[in-house]
Amino acid sequence: QNPTASAKRTTTGTIQLGDTVTLTGEDSASDIESYQWYLVSDPSGSSGYYDSGVTLDIYSVQVGTYVFELVVSDGCK
Repeated sequence: QNPTASAKRTTTGTIQLGDTVTLTGEDSASDIESYQWYLVSDPSGSSGYYDSGVTLDIYSVQVGTYVFELVVSDGCK
């Protein structure tokens, strides 16, 4: 069976232009060995991202829609 995880925003409160937002991958079964975030689309003028595995920081947030894909692996082929 393939591993599954969900992503949620862990930055709390109202987000303002220029803020940093953190997304976190969650694994209810605790069997995930690796997390990889992929940018699908973002608004023009976005500054950057830092993928540290289970978390993803989005810097200098701009108005618009951000779409990321979270791919996880449990180490099995």
